[in-house]
Amino acid sequence: MKKIATAITLALSLTATWLHAADVIPPQKLDQALHDRLPEEIKKAGKMISVNNGSFPPYEIVTGPHSMDGASADLTTALSQLLGVKIEHATVSGLSGVLAGINSGRYQLAIGPVGDYPDRQQKVDFVDFVQEFVVFGVQKGNPAKINTLEDTCGKRIAVMAAGSAEQVIRKQSAACTAAGKPAVIVQSFTDQPSSILAVRSKRSDAFSLLRHPDLFY
Repeated sequence: MKKIATAITLALSLTATWLHAADVIPPQKLDQALHDRLPEEIKKAGKMISVNNGSFPPYEIVTGPHSMDGASADLTTALSQLLGVKIEHATVSGLSGVLAGINSGRYQLAIGPVGDYPDRQQKVDFVDFVQEFVVFGVQKGNPAKINTLEDTCGKRIAVMAAGSAEQVIRKQSAACTAAGKPAVIVQSFTDQPSSILAVRSKRSDAFSLLRHPDLFY
């Protein structure tokens, strides 16, 4: 994985340009030096498998069993051209499945909203390419008046299980109780659409996620 991570690190030097591009990403030229640094089994197979946790706009928009759209898909396409190997897509349920699949060698990489934390670094390699900020999706009119993290004390907050936002909200819950306020009622779902549905059906006061401000289409 470290060899793959090194290649991806070099390839991601183009990321800033891609994320700000308003038009179609131009085809990338094969970098033979990067291709040669890939593990022999990948070069022999001529492909890698990129795993995702289902649709998570604007990063990942699953369009079929092995197809995807969105910012991560654009980056995957460019990386495939740069490395000279095909990159296929696979979808699993839950971020734990993504990380376990990479750790077992079943999948070679995941490009998308996977939080980089010390405990996860013990098993997989990370290449950070965006910085994100906490945002909330609320019911129309924001009846629970959730505008900041501090406003979530005692509120029902939907998050994607094992995602970055879940860790942020759980830390905030601890901060709430330490200040003598009600804990956040953390409602974990397997994917982002389920979190959004929980808010629309009024089972949650808000859903929390992390977003890069320049990744909205």
